[in-house]
Amino acid sequence: MEEELEMLLILRLRRRRERRRMRQAIAMRRWWQSPILQRRVEYGFWENLIQEMRNQEPDKFLNFHRMSVIQFDRLLQKVEPHISRRQVVREPIPAGLKLSLTLRYLASGESMISLAYSYRVGKSTTSGIIAETCQAIWNVLKDEVLPSPTAQDWAHTAQDFGHLWNFPNCVGAIDGKHIIVQCFSNTGSRFYNYKGTFSTVLLASCDAQYCFTFVSIGSAGRESDGGIFQTCGFGQAILRERLPLPPPRQFDGYPNPLPAVFVGDAAFPLRKNLMRPFVGGNLLPGPTIFNYRLSRARRVIENTFGVMSNKFRIYRKPILASPETVDLIVQATVVLHNWLRKQEIQGQGRENYIPPGLIDYEDRHGIVHPGEWREEAAPQGMIPLPRNHARNAMNEAKEIRNKFQDYFLGSGAVPWQWNKLPEQERALFLP
Repeated sequence: MEEELEMLLILRLRRRRERRRMRQAIAMRRWWQSPILQRRVEYGFWENLIQEMRNQEPDKFLNFHRMSVIQFDRLLQKVEPHISRRQVVREPIPAGLKLSLTLRYLASGESMISLAYSYRVGKSTTSGIIAETCQAIWNVLKDEVLPSPTAQDWAHTAQDFGHLWNFPNCVGAIDGKHIIVQCFSNTGSRFYNYKGTFSTVLLASCDAQYCFTFVSIGSAGRESDGGIFQTCGFGQAILRERLPLPPPRQFDGYPNPLPAVFVGDAAFPLRKNLMRPFVGGNLLPGPTIFNYRLSRARRVIENTFGVMSNKFRIYRKPILASPETVDLIVQATVVLHNWLRKQEIQGQGRENYIPPGLIDYEDRHGIVHPGEWREEAAPQGMIPLPRNHARNAMNEAKEIRNKFQDYFLGSGAVPWQWNKLPEQERALFLP
């Protein structure tokens, strides 16, 4: 009796498994015969246009995704384990399609609905793909291209700034941007900024090669800019002097050692390790020269933001997404910028990320020629921080700024800097 019952149970389980397999097979057959999948295979961008550009028009593939075919495959290999799905009933959306759709969204700023039509995926699926893929890009690239700098890294950056931009012991240029968004639901006026729009703040520093070294993402636009700098981890690390910066260095011909400093514009406070320009009109020659030399080094971060907004045109207009997705979008563009730029520096591909003429350059007379990114209409999705009018700088910070000023007027002078002075003042410094 017991054996018969056991056999009946075994037969029931087998029949149940067979029925389940049959239902899955029918569902799969219906899926493959569904109009949605047929339209995707016949007309979708990934199955048709992208493959055509990959095989026949690599330059258009580069412009479409902001990276070459080789770079795309290399990035896909990194993110595929994080965005692939196991097949259960339906054929999952390919990881390549997800990456292509996300890169096109970041590169063009095209609406999610338009991309859903182009790639033949659902509207709600598109927003999920973008958030998931941006998260994966950030996770796989952040440790590679945006690690926490060590003392050796800061020293190397200071060497580059001295060599390329003639600012001694400078460890980075800092700036911030309000990333304009459409008003988030149920947030009131929290993200309402000084320009009368809604925004979240990106605060960043960069090295002399136009790569980000520190980023702080997601502060509400309503917060004061001084408050954002003081409360974010990057600002606190500077203000509390927690970074492993190089020690003060003595330069040839100048008796006083100069400390390691960041350079920023008037939106930032003056601190011992953070230099800002002198403010006011009709400045004396010393402050005028100091402001020029500081501006010359600080222009690197302006160009870094300019290149990123030029390549990833999601910043050309307000972003329509949830607060969490906006933060993921900004994170993804930051690490993609660094990843592509560092490959270019290391010579792993053609120099196609920052082509000649895209960024500012100086001629031998010190005249600045604006880069092509400045000639375009200003990004509507990215605005600068306002000026900070605080006057409570410590005396020690003022003394350090005066030391840099004396160095620039003495042994650290460059020939073209005197062109920034009126002719009658210039004669006082030239032999």
